[in-house]
Amino acid sequence: CGHVLNGADALTLTAQGASLLAASQGREGEPYPSPSGDQNLQDTNGTLKLVPHARIAISPLNPRKTIDFDAIADLAEKIAAQGLLQNLVVRPRAGDWELVAGERRWRAIWQLIKDGRLPADHKVRCLVREMTDAELITAALTENEAREDVPVIEQARGYYNLYRAMEGDGGTKAMAERIGTTRRHVQSYIKIARDLAPEVQAEMAKPGTWLGDTPY
Repeated sequence: CGHVLNGADALTLTAQGASLLAASQGREGEPYPSPSGDQNLQDTNGTLKLVPHARIAISPLNPRKTIDFDAIADLAEKIAAQGLLQNLVVRPRAGDWELVAGERRWRAIWQLIKDGRLPADHKVRCLVREMTDAELITAALTENEAREDVPVIEQARGYYNLYRAMEGDGGTKAMAERIGTTRRHVQSYIKIARDLAPEVQAEMAKPGTWLGDTPY
């Protein structure tokens, strides 16, 4: 089962980590403008903002549902020591923000907030982008493809959700081009989510199961 930090296990920020995290809050030279101002930094793929962690919601469209809490604890320790080295990616949603990429980092920062090592109103460096549901799912799938511990069925359901979101927009060929993989790879994942019996899908939910372990 996952490990939750508390009590004697609670993290202590190192001087370097505290400095970097303070910088991400807009102190020590204001590396990023305040999100309440109108001087947000422009990136070719969006706008860099400091967004309150509490106003970022995990997206229900992210196919990844299994969480390794020990890995999150390890990542929290790295952030405590080094600061946040990679921005989260979010999209505007109903006056707040919806997480597109960086859920593990989001959870690690939440752990530091929960342990009292970061303030409840801690702000996180985010790349803010306007994105459709299909673009969000694509980004999540691409991020998950780079990881080895994502259960096959979770990734398969993501592909199937993207297929439905892109209905009438080029089908599996367009999906493969969008993600940067083969059409056969896309079709195999869709068949898993759409055609396999529930008991077989339950087996596919186990981490470490590879696409080659399925009937497709």
